[in-house]
Amino acid sequence: MKKQILYIVLLASLAIIAQTKKNKPAALQEELKISINAEIPFDTLLISPAASGNKILCNLLGNKIACIDTSGKNIWLKQYTDKIAAESIINESLSVLAFSNGDLAKINNETGEILESVGMGDSIASNLLKINYHWPSELMIPKTTDMNDAIVFCTSGGTIHCVDVETLQEYWSNNNLKIKIKSDLTLVKDKIIFIGDDNSIFCLDAKNGLLIWRWKGNDDLIFINQKILSAANQIYMITSSKFLIAIDVILGKMEWVLENYQVENALGTEISDKNIFVFTADKQLLLISLKTQKVIDQIQFPHDEFKNIVPPLDVTKGYFSAIDSILYRAEFKTNKIYSSNLIHGIITGIYKISDNRFMAITDKKKITIFEMRY
Repeated sequence: MKKQILYIVLLASLAIIAQTKKNKPAALQEELKISINAEIPFDTLLISPAASGNKILCNLLGNKIACIDTSGKNIWLKQYTDKIAAESIINESLSVLAFSNGDLAKINNETGEILESVGMGDSIASNLLKINYHWPSELMIPKTTDMNDAIVFCTSGGTIHCVDVETLQEYWSNNNLKIKIKSDLTLVKDKIIFIGDDNSIFCLDAKNGLLIWRWKGNDDLIFINQKILSAANQIYMITSSKFLIAIDVILGKMEWVLENYQVENALGTEISDKNIFVFTADKQLLLISLKTQKVIDQIQFPHDEFKNIVPPLDVTKGYFSAIDSILYRAEFKTNKIYSSNLIHGIITGIYKISDNRFMAITDKKKITIFEMRY
């Protein structure tokens, strides 16, 4: 462990060297062709919307949820008795809501009506993580469908629960950790990964909630990423010193550190799981091979200063992201960057609805649904 920590400290001294690394020629810039399908202003938008199929759930002030379709048409608007505590889980026919009083509720996607609810005792203090619970189990009330969806979450008392979506019955709970969670819960190969408030990384078995491993560096090693990226049996963490660290999911140990670069909290992975990509502090998008653990390509973005970078998405013909109010699609092979300024406001999130349709959220509380033309 001491060798690992010394290694990270040594990398800090190399950060200045990174800035002098020779780059590719400046990328060619062209217009990104997009068409706006709908712009929906939600001045009271609170939590990131949840989307599935043709429906989008938007959590609003005043204990309200609006359901819209991908054309922007309102389907229904409901006001509930308590505040929504986390991003909703949405399936084809029903959704699961988490309320600040600790209640979980199933709602009908067509009407917003509550079908069933259950109290968890404490308020819900994490995201709702949907998993496929495919292990044999005995519930008190038998299931009547073959739906295997379950949700995992943490309550304010530090207990982690796994609940069946169909019946809202509990598969398991773990109250031994007694820790607050500061990252989203993430599922990686039937393992639940998260960062605790002591900067430890925890790994639980999704089948029964038992602790598999816990990894912690020294007190100066502080992880800042809210969402944990995973690929090829590894998770990728960003420290407050802007280093990228890879942790082995099976063994719970540090595998490698990205040398000579300081990175931003904006990570993405290829659909193939062969490479990951990350933005650096000087606005380069790096393509990193998971086989060699080396930077195999890079492209320089034109921004001088910025407030926000959206984690890049692997899309047809390149990688899709946003810096402040500008949408970008980058192609490494052609060394081209396509850009569009048709979105109004600082873009805080981009969500993929289909192969060429996306949803952008801005700091102006506006949802923009658009299509990208290649």
